[in-house]
Amino acid sequence: MSALFFESVSPEYAIITSDEKEPEDERVVTALQIAGAEVLLTRNGTIELISDGISVKRPAPDGPGQVF
Repeated sequence: MSALFFESVSPEYAIITSDEKEPEDERVVTALQIAGAEVLLTRNGTIELISDGISVKRPAPDGPGQVF
């Protein structure tokens, strides 16, 4: 994936699977961040997103009833 591609699709979020054995590629993370994406890594635990089919939100860390 190229930075130009990421900039053209303008992702809001990017979820990257990673762990100790297979870490994320920092070049990809940086390119996504430059394109404006919030990068979420599975190495940090479960990732939850809520969608109504139009918008996407993340549950607040304090509980599923809150979103940010």
